[in-house]
Amino acid sequence: MVVKKKHKLFYCFFFSFLLLSTAGFSQQVAINEIMSSNSETISDIYGDYEDWVELYNYGNVPVDLTGYGLSDDYDNPFRWVFHRW
Repeated sequence: MVVKKKHKLFYCFFFSFLLLSTAGFSQQVAINEIMSSNSETISDIYGDYEDWVELYNYGNVPVDLTGYGLSDDYDNPFRWVFHRW
């Protein structure tokens, strides 16, 4: 089975999120929604149909994800990094 490149992001995301669960976030932050292969459902403000992931914090306190990252490239695990807002 050939895995499409855009789907690799989500596979890497799940792996990264499993790592987060070992840091104590498993009871607070969860993957709430995923949109992969978005070609016509929801466009962004520029009219592009991007893939996206929604995280939801079930806890009562904010969770700092600064420094954690997502990637669709095994050799570059921090292709997209959460920055402090």
